[in-house]
Amino acid sequence: VSKIVSISTRLEEFDEIAEISEKYDIVDYTVGVHPDYAKECLEKYSLDQIISHFSKHKKCIGIGEGGLDYHVSDEFKKEQKEMFCLQLDFAISQNKPFILHTREAENDTKDIIRSHVNLKKMVVHCFTGTLDFAKFALDMGFYISFSGVVTFKSAKDLKEIAKYVPIDRILIETDAPFLAPEPMRGKTNEPSFVHYTGEMVASLKGISKEELYENVKNNFEKLFFA
Repeated sequence: VSKIVSISTRLEEFDEIAEISEKYDIVDYTVGVHPDYAKECLEKYSLDQIISHFSKHKKCIGIGEGGLDYHVSDEFKKEQKEMFCLQLDFAISQNKPFILHTREAENDTKDIIRSHVNLKKMVVHCFTGTLDFAKFALDMGFYISFSGVVTFKSAKDLKEIAKYVPIDRILIETDAPFLAPEPMRGKTNEPSFVHYTGEMVASLKGISKEELYENVKNNFEKLFFA
């Protein structure tokens, strides 16, 4: 592992994430709010001021993870959509890539993305969606990132999607501390485990892990630094 992006999910994390990134050269970070915390953040903070401040930091390389998540409840759809749009607007205004979280909300996610026509760079983080949504993301020019879920025996559909996604659009990730890949499933996930995910994706693509890693590195550079 030569580069780590520490992904923000709530405003209270920003100071700690920035401090960690300053301490370690290989760590950059993003600033954003996960949809699960959209309502609480809108009630507690002036979000535009906070994100504006942190996103100016030299090691902040993206906005998110943000998006929509209706898995547990769709009670706060309005707040999730508002927070999603706010963060997309920031990504566009600052020309930074957006890290997308979408779960059981693909149609609304598509509609909001289509309404932000100036959005140029996005990665669908921890992809577990449908082939239809993967095709949508690829048509939009976005990247798709696979986590340890793709190694699970039950993830047959996801494996087929990994085969489908072009090698120049793939990223891999941990989603640590969650979703540890086989054979580490059930343990606390960590960056060193990402090679299990990489090896699975390489096998599905019928290429060597070295070829996959070279492409992932190039894709990462294009997404975050080009």
